[in-house]
Amino acid sequence: MCGIFGWRGQVPEEIKKNHQLIQYRGKDDFQTISNHNWSFSHAALKIQSQQSPITQPFPSGSAQFSGFNGEIFNWKQRAKLLSNSISTDIEVAHWDIENNGFQAIGFWSGFFAGFHFCTEKEEMILYRDFKGIKPLFYRQFNNGIAFSSTAKSLQLSSDRWNENSVVSLATCQFNLSKDWIWEGVKEFPKGSIAIVKKDFSMTWIPFQEELKSSIIESNLKEVLEEQVQSSVPAAWLLSGGLDSSLLASMGNEFRKLPAYSLNTGKLGRLETDFPFAIQMANQLNMELVEVQPFEIDLMQWIGSLSHPFGDPGALAMHWVSQQAAKDGIRVLISGMGADEYFGGYRRHEFSDGKGFAKWTLINALKDVFPKEKRERLKLLTQKPWGWWLKVDPTFLQRELKFKVKGIESGIEMNMKNMDQNFYLVHNGLLYSDEIGMQNQVEIRVPYLDPRITGAKPNSFLNKIVLRVLAEKYVPFDIIERKKTGFGCMEEQLIELHQNQIPEMIAQIEQSELFGGECYELFLKKKRTEIESRRLWNLLIWEYWMIQNGSN
Repeated sequence: MCGIFGWRGQVPEEIKKNHQLIQYRGKDDFQTISNHNWSFSHAALKIQSQQSPITQPFPSGSAQFSGFNGEIFNWKQRAKLLSNSISTDIEVAHWDIENNGFQAIGFWSGFFAGFHFCTEKEEMILYRDFKGIKPLFYRQFNNGIAFSSTAKSLQLSSDRWNENSVVSLATCQFNLSKDWIWEGVKEFPKGSIAIVKKDFSMTWIPFQEELKSSIIESNLKEVLEEQVQSSVPAAWLLSGGLDSSLLASMGNEFRKLPAYSLNTGKLGRLETDFPFAIQMANQLNMELVEVQPFEIDLMQWIGSLSHPFGDPGALAMHWVSQQAAKDGIRVLISGMGADEYFGGYRRHEFSDGKGFAKWTLINALKDVFPKEKRERLKLLTQKPWGWWLKVDPTFLQRELKFKVKGIESGIEMNMKNMDQNFYLVHNGLLYSDEIGMQNQVEIRVPYLDPRITGAKPNSFLNKIVLRVLAEKYVPFDIIERKKTGFGCMEEQLIELHQNQIPEMIAQIEQSELFGGECYELFLKKKRTEIESRRLWNLLIWEYWMIQNGSN
């Protein structure tokens, strides 16, 4: 049922010659189009229309062309949505992507693997059907990429066997990793789209997330159209991250609002969101108000709270809402909730129900093997597992107890459930409302409307659904940038208020609530991130308890 082969960029000559190896897959026709920077081949076994003059890659000589292996059974229905005169499914595969973007692939019924290449942008899309019925393999080089329906055509004579894959395939007939029989050759994941940029970076998008992103887009537009309407002055709370940038961009269609953004770089932080907030505001031609952190009367502020908030985000909300209130703003629209519902935290890797078993195994291995020997264990050093070794183990132990015990009889809670039902409700939403009300500012949270959370995004990780949606609205470097939450700012906040902290600790020491941990941590010259977090939380909680007469 056809075969495809292609390469772009700097690829070994040995690979370039291997396009002939796919010819056995289709003897009705074989075509290659190429120049010095790329080459694409197609071997055709004609099924639907054996007399069709259409050849692949299609259309030959165009600035954009496609190659396709498989069948689209609903191609006639999709063809009705296109203005072109269409008689085969390869035409649908090409024109549907060209007219409707890669989102169209999710609506095809069939089994397939294919590519779509734009010569002007030098951008390529690779895709494979939901169930992996049609094979597709790929290989990345420093400045190039190659793909094929046949793994052998991507092999180099110098390649070594991938021992793990060979053993798995030879004994169990399945392979647990992306790596295929030869090192460097990878299997393209089923049900996925890969956007290969000009610089050969790859963005992976599962079909399911793409389908659900279109649903969420229409729902989010409804929500935003309602929430930006206000009889009082309103503004965006724009962090410069994906969540708030997407809201501001989509909502900008309904009402032009200013934006407020906290510049944490003023605290000496190397990684700060503010430059991205400027970029987003410039793209939307939006007024951006820079809010600078400043030292507050920490003791007075803690005493004014109805609840103690150890999360540094509470202080960030205070700075921004206070400035907004001074400017007459009565409503701030926030991106809060997106992380909890769309899998924005690394701990959400545990949400698949297998996380507890994996974590238990790795934690056991940590005690068995010395640190230097852990480096030899692929399980402990390769993504996505390696980061678990760096997470505060006491935090994970505390959180994972809920996984074992459950909250109610018969209910099993995973990390994402816990964040949605407890962490978000008892922390972020509570301090946003409390701090906002102190400054007479209402905080709105569009992502938490039932029309959005009702789309059941609980299986999503890494906010892939929002990333797919954001491609239409947000610059790529904001979508793919490293997450830099305000919760990493404890040490800078301690330094900002270092003149007040000794007096606070003196009062805490007299109360003997928690055995002097604050004092010990404050005297340490070099604190770890976890120790700084611990110190900040102890300061807020213990001082608040003293002020409120706890004993």
